[in-house]
Amino acid sequence: MTKWIERREYIDRLLTYKEKGVIKVITGLRRSGKSTLMEIFKNRLLESGIAPAQIQFYNFELPENFLNKSWSDIYFEIKGKAAAEGKMNYIFLDEIQNIRAFEKLVDGLFVHENMDVYITGSNANLLSGELATLLSGRYIEISILPFSFFEYLEARNIDVSNKYLNYEALFFDYVNETSLPKGVELRDDGFNLIYDYLEALYATIIEKDMKRTCKTACAKEL
Repeated sequence: MTKWIERREYIDRLLTYKEKGVIKVITGLRRSGKSTLMEIFKNRLLESGIAPAQIQFYNFELPENFLNKSWSDIYFEIKGKAAAEGKMNYIFLDEIQNIRAFEKLVDGLFVHENMDVYITGSNANLLSGELATLLSGRYIEISILPFSFFEYLEARNIDVSNKYLNYEALFFDYVNETSLPKGVELRDDGFNLIYDYLEALYATIIEKDMKRTCKTACAKEL
């Protein structure tokens, strides 16, 4: 099982805005840990005593969660599973940009006072589109980064209490390998795996994010 790093800074921000009447929009670089952050926060809610029936988690990278479904189909599915009025529902929508007209889904859920909504996606797919217009003043963006240096050390199970620790060498690894969670996980199997992973991720970002954003921007100008 992959070790989860708590990402305390981001969990604290999510706790700060919990049930505060704003949509929590988690953005960031692909594979920087957005989905994992939501899973960790969901588990934190369960540990605090929130009943499982009050939590709904949808991963829209899984085709079975959205194929042949409109945004309204998903909306009524979520609404139908929601706990009774008077109990807060925590709705997690992961990689929501895969849903056509996802803005309407988010807006429809948000208007219910007993629904606390959390979504993830890339900055390009979310905040450069209609979401920022439709939800102006109703969302808070939490932009996450890859591992900090100390999160990187934690992921590598480095004992920072060791006074003989060679921080300079470790920081060299941190800068020259990767601080992306999956990349750190792959490092024990050789640098070639990290290189292949980063190369594939770079191609994905160029093809799916930057080119799509450019096409969208050009289309709006025309």
